[in-house]
Amino acid sequence: MVRLTEKSERGLWHLRGVSWEQLQEGHVITKDMSQKIYGALAKLKDYEETGLDPGEVEEAVQRLTPQKPKKVKREVFSGYRDECPRCGNFTIDSENDFCPDYGQPLKWEE
Repeated sequence: MVRLTEKSERGLWHLRGVSWEQLQEGHVITKDMSQKIYGALAKLKDYEETGLDPGEVEEAVQRLTPQKPKKVKREVFSGYRDECPRCGNFTIDSENDFCPDYGQPLKWEE
């Protein structure tokens, strides 16, 4: 994904390819600038139509990104067991690509 925003050398955020100075009163909005602004608004519309806030989007990405199971020492099992990194389920094994309880994709070491 290419970001639509970037930080200037002065630390100010702006639309990629459109500086704040170009948006000030008296400056001409060129066809290229207009297309960039419209493209950014279309992406914002698409995001808003998901109904998710930024935290919910981050949670969804984390939930869909394969995670390494945790190796946890358990006295009951006399050794180490693999644990789901999200829910702590101990019933996972290297035959499973997903946690059976949480659905977290798992990334087994090769």
